[in-house]
Amino acid sequence: VSVPAAAVVATAIRHAGGDAALLREAVDAQGRAEAGRLERRLAALAIIGRIAPLTGLFGTLCGFIDAVRLVNAKELVSRPVLVGAVAPALVSAALGVAIAIVVIVMHGMLRTRLDRIVLDMELTASGITGHLCSAGGRP
Repeated sequence: VSVPAAAVVATAIRHAGGDAALLREAVDAQGRAEAGRLERRLAALAIIGRIAPLTGLFGTLCGFIDAVRLVNAKELVSRPVLVGAVAPALVSAALGVAIAIVVIVMHGMLRTRLDRIVLDMELTASGITGHLCSAGGRP
């Protein structure tokens, strides 16, 4: 049983012995709160995964702008000087994509884990409310 599921059970126990509708509403509200708390943490990874390639692209564009300025400033530019100006731009793009790949994979794995936790929480909530309602002779 996950920690969010335990919070749902604790809510159900606190509301046991009262009205069945109030018990269900309290358990549902606690479940929504727990799911929302987990979702907020996952949202940060999604944002990083989306922004990382854009940050790399921005660095690449800045690097290429510098390279064009360098070429424009002189009539003849040597290859090492031009490569020295363009290489950091390409590294910026590569780092942005590499970070995005890692973060997107982590996000996918954690999303799957979160879905399992929410399912566990829903099953636990259903079981405990059913038990407490039937134990008290309520529908």
